[in-house]
Amino acid sequence: MYKVFYLTKEIIFVQDIKNLNVLVDDLIVEVNNDEDMRNEYQQFIFSENYSRLIFLCGENEELNFKVFNNSFEKIEAAGGFVRNNRNDLLMIFRLGKWDLPKGKIEKSETSENAALREVSEETGLKSLQIIAPLNPTYHLYIYGNKHFLKKTYWYEMSCKDLTFPTPQTNEGISKVEWMNREGVKFAMQNTYSSLIDLMNLYLEN
Repeated sequence: MYKVFYLTKEIIFVQDIKNLNVLVDDLIVEVNNDEDMRNEYQQFIFSENYSRLIFLCGENEELNFKVFNNSFEKIEAAGGFVRNNRNDLLMIFRLGKWDLPKGKIEKSETSENAALREVSEETGLKSLQIIAPLNPTYHLYIYGNKHFLKKTYWYEMSCKDLTFPTPQTNEGISKVEWMNREGVKFAMQNTYSSLIDLMNLYLEN
């Protein structure tokens, strides 16, 4: 399964809907060709009737997602799913929403190094260590007449830095907090749709 987010909407690529909880406002489309897929996308993002577009891909799930992916200008970013020795999750408050520290990958920079750099820059914390990669997230945005697809690589990290985190205010970050389970549940009420699966991952462990 692949998920792509656009504002509060979601585009899902699956082989079939056997294990999917289908909602009333889902638009379910069987993929026949690339052009139909692009047309359905264009209609969906401007429609007020549906919150999810589900592409039924059969055995071509990965191929259909790659074709969809190649229809956009691409931006790559990397970020951290960071926990301390109390198992608290590191979160930032940026531009009115709770978020995870992340940023664009610079030229000639690996996604791992970008994730470590961005977490350190946005929170002021050091002593960060990558434990394992997590599934990337994808979200769309429109700037002018162009549609951009942003892929964010995520890395589970540990942090042994005991100093108080400091927000990078010139990047619109007003708060950095270590959150326990109750704090994360609260933050989920005001965060981005693309982060919900990651935050649920924290709550499940």
